[in-house]
Amino acid sequence: MKQQISYKMDGGLNAGQTVLTEFQELPVIYDKVIFQDLEEKIISKRWSFEEYENHVTTTLGNSYKGMNKTLYGKAVEALKTIVYARIQHKRGSETKEAISFLHQDIKLSPVTIHGILLLFGVKISTAKILELSNETFYDKAQPSWMNAVLGGESQW
Repeated sequence: MKQQISYKMDGGLNAGQTVLTEFQELPVIYDKVIFQDLEEKIISKRWSFEEYENHVTTTLGNSYKGMNKTLYGKAVEALKTIVYARIQHKRGSETKEAISFLHQDIKLSPVTIHGILLLFGVKISTAKILELSNETFYDKAQPSWMNAVLGGESQW
């Protein structure tokens, strides 16, 4: 019992160096894997987002490149949303939510998100990525303990 608790209580990382998310445990190294795979398939081979997403989700097994393929497919969908919105000069909550999903749920770093978007000609600064992700974070329901810390109701 003590070992299980100690593995889970090290700042979101367990002994295998994975980030714990609501979807699954994602290895920290997926920033490079996702970036390189997108560069190879979409940029070099000139696949569309739809072809790439279909490739990811129809591979045998439950994973693609070691990551849950359903989750990976959602990440591709989020990237597609951002790229198409920027191409069509649309700004809205969909783009903000997609960036937030990539940063908070998929655990991609803002630098990686910035680099991936640059592959598709979308210029957005890492500061803007953090700002949009934080806006979405603050819109989410906060746990009661956080309200107490932020000066809400006192539990004392």
